[in-house]
Amino acid sequence: MHHRTPDGRYLVTRKVHWQAVYRVLVDEGWYDASLGYAGFVDYIRSVAPPGGFRIMPDVETIRHISQTLYARPFRDWRYDAAYGTKRWAYERMRAVAEALMTFLEE
Repeated sequence: MHHRTPDGRYLVTRKVHWQAVYRVLVDEGWYDASLGYAGFVDYIRSVAPPGGFRIMPDVETIRHISQTLYARPFRDWRYDAAYGTKRWAYERMRAVAEALMTFLEE
């Protein structure tokens, strides 16, 4: 949550970025998708520091992933305007996922 872009802004700036976190944690085996979106939100709340993360997830935001290109495994993400996503929004989501993957490898 505190990771910043090279220009000093936070990388995670919207609840929707939790979709990237969900996808990476599922892909990498850190979270069991069969537990569902509500289970994921409960899991994040259980590992959050006291007072929560700067931006907390909610079930509806995470559930929305099933209607987007982010429902695919991260390795299969490709920008497609047909999903109604702006290119900059896709690039930010991808950057969130890539940053998390880097943290998990450390």
